[in-house]
Amino acid sequence: MNLKGKKLSIQNVFVQTLQDEKLKNVMKTILNLENDYELVRAFLDFDPSIAKSKYVTKWLRSTKYTNGPKRKIPKKSGSL
Repeated sequence: MNLKGKKLSIQNVFVQTLQDEKLKNVMKTILNLENDYELVRAFLDFDPSIAKSKYVTKWLRSTKYTNGPKRKIPKKSGSL
């Protein structure tokens, strides 16, 4: 795992684990998980704030872990 001078945070561990195939497989074996989706869920169950991280969101959008076309989220209108 190469953090390249970054501080050790759960967000960095999350991204590095998904990037490093060997580390990802070790984590899935230790946690008895069958696929990458279950590993992501395990991280989110451990610390839900990972999903709010701009760093993680940006990385996920640039990888295979986002499926399907990007959805446009409708803007909230001020009136009811």
